[in-house]
Parts: sequence; C-alpha cells; structure tokens
Amino acid sequence: MCKVFTKELREWFERLEFRADATCAQRAAGLIGYGEESDTPLFRRLEILSARPHVAGDQARVDVTARYHYKAYPKPLTPVFTDKIYLVERMGRWEVAKPGGVYFATRSAYSPPSSALDPPIADAEAHAAAPRLPASFWCSAKAAQAVDDEGGDTRGPLDVRAASAAVNGDGSVCVSISHSGQSNVSRRLAAGWKGDELAILWRSDERAPEGGKLLHLSGSTRTLQFWEPFISEPELGSGDEPAEGVGDSFGVS
Repeated sequence: MCKVFTKELREWFERLEFRADATCAQRAAGLIGYGEESDTPLFRRLEILSARPHVAGDQARVDVTARYHYKAYPKPLTPVFTDKIYLVERMGRWEVAKPGGVYFATRSAYSPPSSALDPPIADAEAHAAAPRLPASFWCSAKAAQAVDDEGGDTRGPLDVRAASAAVNGDGSVCVSISHSGQSNVSRRLAAGWKGDELAILWRSDERAPEGGKLLHLSGSTRTLQFWEPFISEPELGSGDEPAEGVGDSFGVS
C-alpha cells in the first residue's frame, strides 16, 4: 500500500502510535481487522462493487462502492459503503493523498473523523494560515448575553476566551467568539472575522418578539488537522485522545 501513497501519507502513517521501529507498511496494515473493544465487529474482507474515477487536472477522486464483511455476534454484518479515495499526480504518477474511509472501516473504528471523506488539504493550504474573510454584516453593539472562558485550558487556537451574542432589530442574532474556529455558511447563517474575533449571524424566521426571548449561547472548538497528511505539524486537541481534536467549550443561557 505504501508504494502508492504520497510521501506525506507515508510519513503520516509513520507518525501514528505504534511500535517505534515499525515501517509504513506495518503501520498501515497493522490495524486491519483490529477491534477497538471486545464487542466491536471485526473486519474480514470486502467486495468492490464499483469504482468511478473523477479527474480534474493533477487531482482525482475515485468513488468506490464496496460490501464489507464483518465477524459479529449474533450474525455477520455486510454493510455497503461508498468511499472516496483522493489522488494527486506527481512526476507523471498518480499517488493516494489521504487514507480514505476504507482505512477506518477495516480497522473497525468506532468513530472515524467527520472529515474522513473530505478532499485533502492541499500543499498550499497545509503550509499557510487559514484565511480570515471579513464579516460583511452589521451587529448590534449591545450584547444580550456574554461569557468569559478561562484561558489556557486547551491548546493555542482551540482556546475560547470570550463569546457574546446580540439580538438585532430584525430578529437576527449576532454571535462573536474570540479565538475560535471555522464557519458553516447557509441560508440563515453568515460568518466573518472582525480582527481576532469570529462573528456569526443567525437569521430567525420571525422578528424579535415583545419582551425578548430566551437565548442559549454555547459552542466548542475542535481541530481535525491530525487526520490531514499534508499538514506536517498538526494542531492537536487536549485530553487523553489529542488526535480526536477536542479543544475548548463554553455555554450560558
């Protein structure tokens, strides 16, 4: 397997916790069929049902649908799963750039990272600071709710220091978070940076009612950099399982 990996993916497997002298191949294959707990279904084999390539310049994705066979009690499991395998072309050769869902499915992992099937972070992204697009919306200057969070209880950018929420006249809620993560933009949600603060605008279906309304403000930080092979020095989470990326959290009503 390691022969078709990018240099970064081989190095990623070599960073995994395993025997210190284990090779990339030993690390990549060592957890196949391994169950995290005694009651975990154990992978035995898979059947490839289809494989469809999608090529765009020097990058490609192969959608692989397969039936997985697991040993389990009281009867075997045979789920069908569509994976996404990402490749890059280097020196006229296609190489695998990310482990793919198959890595987690064959090691019988309980909770694969939520980014397992996302496109890999590319070279240029992996070695540059994340972009901070400016907030393009107006927020009321009067905070309806605010919370301060203790500093130093998690690593660097995952450490939430303060959060506040303001209700605008049109019923939208503007949330500002100091030292926090990313935004998911949808029809009702907008986000952008104001200096070192992340501002989030949530649009309600109805205007602010007379007498106000209950507002619960909470959030958390989490990094998935560990699972991106192109990031050579990933930001890790806190606690017993830093690879899970768990950072900081806050909440107030």
